[in-house]
Amino acid sequence: SGKTPDYGKLRIFRCEAYTLVPKNDCQKLKSRSRKCIFLGYGPDRSFGYLLWDPKNRQLAHSADVNTTCPK
Repeated sequence: SGKTPDYGKLRIFRCEAYTLVPKNDCQKLKSRSRKCIFLGYGPDRSFGYLLWDPKNRQLAHSADVNTTCPK
């Protein structure tokens, strides 16, 4: 199409990622995010990020993620 692709949202596999905890699960003095490991992108590439939550030992899908990966 003649346009250069935007690589700004690509992340490195297995970097630290912090996902937002839903408001109904938050408590006043508790953390509002959970530390996870970035595994990839959603199944259809339109649903955010695929994460591993080591504390709960389960996979998570989220669009609200901050990563500490180099860009």
